[in-house]
Amino acid sequence: MGKSLFDHQMPRYFSIDAGQDFLVSLAKASMESVDFDPLALAQIEIYLPTRRAMRNLATAFIRQADGKANLLPRIQAIGALDDDIVSLNDEGTPFDSAELLPAISTMERRLTLAHLTARHNEKFAGSKNWIAALGAARELEKILDSFYTEDIPFDALDKISFETLDLAGHWEVSRDFLKIVTDSWPAYLAECKMMDPTARRIALIHRAADQWESSPPQHPVIIAGSTGSTPAVARLMKITANLPKGCVILPGVDLALDKRAWDNINDAHPQAGLYALINKSGLERANIYPFSNLAARQTNTARQILLSLALRPAETTDDWLEKIKDIAQDDWELATDNLSLIEADDEEGEASAIAIVIREALNAPDKKIMLVTPDRDLTRRVISKCKRWDIDIDDSAGIPFANCERGTFLQLVARWMGDISDPVLLLSVLRHPLCNPQTGDLFPKDALAILDKALRGLKPPPGLSGVKSKIAGYRDEKDIAKLTPLLEWLDSVLASFTKASSEAISFADMLRLHVEISQALTIAVVPSKDTDQGQSILWRGEDGVATASILSSLMECGHLVNTSDFYAEIFSSLISGETVRRHRATHPRVTILGPLEARLQTGDHIILGGLNEGVWPGEANLDGFLSRAMREKIGLPSPERRIGLAAHDFSQLASSEYVTLTRAKRAGNAPAKPSRWIIRLKNILTASIGMEAVDCSARYAHYTLALNTPTPTPPIEKPCPRPPFEARPRELYVTRIEKWLRDPYFIYGRDILKLYKLDKFNEEFNHRYVGILVHAAFEKFAKQRPTKDDAISREEDLEHLQMLMAEEVEHLSIPFNISQIWQPALAKSMDWFVDWHRMRLTEGRAKVMEEKGSCEIKTAGHSFTINAYVDRIDVMAQGDEPAGLAIYDYKTGQLPTVKQSKKFNPQLALTGIIAQRSGFENINTTRVNQLAFVKTLSRTSNDPGFPAKDSVRFNDSAIEDAHEGLVKLIEKFDLETTPYLSQPRPEFKNDYGDYDLLARRKEWADSEGDEEGEGES
Repeated sequence: MGKSLFDHQMPRYFSIDAGQDFLVSLAKASMESVDFDPLALAQIEIYLPTRRAMRNLATAFIRQADGKANLLPRIQAIGALDDDIVSLNDEGTPFDSAELLPAISTMERRLTLAHLTARHNEKFAGSKNWIAALGAARELEKILDSFYTEDIPFDALDKISFETLDLAGHWEVSRDFLKIVTDSWPAYLAECKMMDPTARRIALIHRAADQWESSPPQHPVIIAGSTGSTPAVARLMKITANLPKGCVILPGVDLALDKRAWDNINDAHPQAGLYALINKSGLERANIYPFSNLAARQTNTARQILLSLALRPAETTDDWLEKIKDIAQDDWELATDNLSLIEADDEEGEASAIAIVIREALNAPDKKIMLVTPDRDLTRRVISKCKRWDIDIDDSAGIPFANCERGTFLQLVARWMGDISDPVLLLSVLRHPLCNPQTGDLFPKDALAILDKALRGLKPPPGLSGVKSKIAGYRDEKDIAKLTPLLEWLDSVLASFTKASSEAISFADMLRLHVEISQALTIAVVPSKDTDQGQSILWRGEDGVATASILSSLMECGHLVNTSDFYAEIFSSLISGETVRRHRATHPRVTILGPLEARLQTGDHIILGGLNEGVWPGEANLDGFLSRAMREKIGLPSPERRIGLAAHDFSQLASSEYVTLTRAKRAGNAPAKPSRWIIRLKNILTASIGMEAVDCSARYAHYTLALNTPTPTPPIEKPCPRPPFEARPRELYVTRIEKWLRDPYFIYGRDILKLYKLDKFNEEFNHRYVGILVHAAFEKFAKQRPTKDDAISREEDLEHLQMLMAEEVEHLSIPFNISQIWQPALAKSMDWFVDWHRMRLTEGRAKVMEEKGSCEIKTAGHSFTINAYVDRIDVMAQGDEPAGLAIYDYKTGQLPTVKQSKKFNPQLALTGIIAQRSGFENINTTRVNQLAFVKTLSRTSNDPGFPAKDSVRFNDSAIEDAHEGLVKLIEKFDLETTPYLSQPRPEFKNDYGDYDLLARRKEWADSEGDEEGEGES
């Protein structure tokens, strides 16, 4: 090759071998072609496939200048031509006065296609299916892009003969559906006088080709690095190669591939794109000029031979063994020198191995490392693991907007707007770092903690008013007062939304309110270091700029969404494809790129990760609207062409000097199939030099294990707390005595450490709340009907009880639909209770309802107080017999047996002790005649004593036995040597203790085989 690129005979096609530094070679050759004349260099136009390649080529020119003053060529991305570039000739006059229409925005295109989809097919119509319509729109976008880039007219679909192709009937339905693309979409563009962005990009390339063909530019023009995968670009390249000062530089044409293999290249082969380009251009491979003498460094020819042999077409692999034998041992060693393969056990292991490779490579000064993978999950793992050594790496693909701070905040606000009273959503919004309560001093510091406690339990009624009513029922009035400023602020934030939500609201208005609320939530009420008073922090920084751009784009075309139902889901779907690219200080010698971004890039050490089938290369999936036969008929490329492009990327990068190939044997909890390229390389190496020459899997598995294995620590024994006597409780409720018997650690956690279990948010309405309803209604009824009154009929009693029950339902803010579900059971319970209550009043009077009683229990040298909230105590008198007490405990669930109550559930008998010792006010008698559990719910005619008798009674010795057992229990735990063990008695063990996590019960129970513990009561 001569000194100048433009001294060669036309058409001028060059090839830079795989493994060479493409951009450095291009920069050096361009400067040599103009004898390093800065003014002449500035006249050169160079077109590259990506913007990243543009930036790096500019850097390469600066480095080639070696500190001397210089001018740069005009560098453009071939897929991002603008009107100015293709509208002027060498004299600066316009080629063509006709202007192209402006391009429609990507967001508007997607929403319009979704709108047309919903209108065209009733399956996508309606609010519930708008998400599906958006999904279909994304697929239609891909089809549109394919038609435009391949220069295929839309009417090609109409020419398909289903009889000739022998296609199933549903494909004809699919073709009719695609009228959205062929008819509706062009009509919409014509109406709004816009162009599809892909169509406009292709039109600009064709315009440049037309202009250069009719009036060839006299200044140098170079198209470099493209494989001409689209007809428009291939045409422009062909014209450029025949310009007076034009040339095309191809990436890695395999000039050494034998003719048999070349003639059998298919779409999945690395050379498929170049093969198609060369054939369409009427070239012969022999006419392509090699570029090797201008290389910045010599190519590893042996590596190229290895990859070419491994990836040759399947039809020509029958002579593999002969070709392997033809390669000398020294060449095999040269081909595998600095080539490594790591097959990790799983995805975490692969990420760890890559992080270790990066850390090792950085030991060499000035060495640049480049990780290339299409797997974004692998990228995130590697970035995380490299932070172990303070290696901060930037992901060139950016961060999904939906996952960044402002994206998550906007999605939280959208979900909260759909359910204002949901405590989880409300607190998630308020606790988000962007929300004002986190940065201002307007609210008490513990306001959110109080709100957290106040909103637990059943879900509040709808709206902010429901939140307020829930808070109003909170037990601490001082805490409620602290929430007043916060609630007033929320009122002001939601004022517009509350007013608008009372009427039907469009998606566009919902989006406007969403933005207003989000901004109001992020306005600083007081100045901070990040913002001034009254300024929203939502729009600050790179994330804020991206937020403004994305929301502006949405608001411009929000009118195309015809429903505001499922607003949060639609909003999340619309922002799911957006990314944020941040410019921050990261490690200067480590780069992570996707395969497309890595084209024409190089590094001192290349790591190719995620080499599993379905990842790299991806699946050759067909779209859902066109069959393989239909695509072939209308001229669309086969799905395998994407695999061929991926294979070309792989072979180019794998030809570098230092290369590490990685994959995971398991992905997503299932075995993963290695990439076809890895399989072929392993087959070739196994038959030649052996896999031990490149396989480093065991070594990096050992490194990973060593790094991730924690320092051995001695096993910690199960907790055996023995607090001092003064810390041990001297007072308990009788319901806690059962916990003391079953699980002493519960008493330790709650009554000694003072750790209290919080209710869950949005609890289901269950038996617990039914019990609360029943107890409250029965208490009020008994208080209002304490004695027998023959003037009141049973029907009046029942009506009165039903009224009280309705009041309690309203007081607890129980949703109507839930209370209706329980209504039959509650109705039956009320019907039973009226009869039961009237029967009790024939024997005495209701004296105590839901009241507290206490008494002291004397032990050896100490006293202990027991308390009880009793459901009901009746004073009974029968003739001349002294008045006695009947103590009842309402149960909505399964009743305990007498034996069970004596053994570990003595609460009723202990309540009897309190009554005997005058522990309840307004009761003069201390004689206990009855102790009974009473079943209040789900009673049937087969229940004991239906409808008037008690369900479970106890004999006279129950109270005495309970007192004796309680004294023993108190005296045992008064000893400081007695530990508070976690569920020590096997017969009482369960799997849902409130303090099991604190006691690490599963940890030590598994190690001990859940053996019986010491300290039984």
